[in-house]
Amino acid sequence: MGTKLHFTVDPSIPEDPKVLQSVLAELKSDDAAQRREAARTLASFAPESAEDTLLGFANSIEFRQFAPLAFYRLNTPRSMKALADMLTRTNVGSPEYMDSASYLAKSNDPQWFPVLLDIAKRYPGDLGYAVPAAELGGDKMLPTLISLSNSPDKQFARVNAVEAMGYTGSRDAVPVLLDLLKNPDTDIAGRARNSLQLLTHRTAGEFPSNPQPQYFKWSQWWAREGDTAPIYKASECGDFEPLQ
Repeated sequence: MGTKLHFTVDPSIPEDPKVLQSVLAELKSDDAAQRREAARTLASFAPESAEDTLLGFANSIEFRQFAPLAFYRLNTPRSMKALADMLTRTNVGSPEYMDSASYLAKSNDPQWFPVLLDIAKRYPGDLGYAVPAAELGGDKMLPTLISLSNSPDKQFARVNAVEAMGYTGSRDAVPVLLDLLKNPDTDIAGRARNSLQLLTHRTAGEFPSNPQPQYFKWSQWWAREGDTAPIYKASECGDFEPLQ
């Protein structure tokens, strides 16, 4: 049997000024590896007293990779605005760009949904942008994903939209996905099955190359239990139960 080790961080414990000053000093070390490790450490615990220093990471070629984490961990009005601004200051597809979108979604702040929605619409071929918008937007993102699921770009935009539906935590996404499960395109049907599993924490029990035959089992279960079955967000972990 495996053993789980849980750690609890007490936010009421004040930072040690001596430790903070030591880390800040290491940002100017002659050793590049030491500088990066100091930046990583500072970004990880992100003390508000170092906000100005951390906000400067966005302008540093060396430390920019840690900026999204630092801004998210700071979680101040200035830092969250800076996190959104990273999406206009960094190259599309760069790690900093992807991390910024992901952390904005994790903020659970609806004011950033229009930002993520715009990115998802502009780059529908990249799942890394559809998912954050789906996570933050939930039901609000579903109409856009339904529209994209009919995109002429079958190789990327369409399959990404179907997969992103599983990240919305939306009950209304289930009937849409059930219909997509019947799609003759096995890639679309497979993504629909994956999204159904993510939303419901249920599984038909097997992973055939052609998932369309699973439609009957899924649709019958939804007809019986759809009104009361729990719907999960992607961040909610748990065991997947077999469909009955």
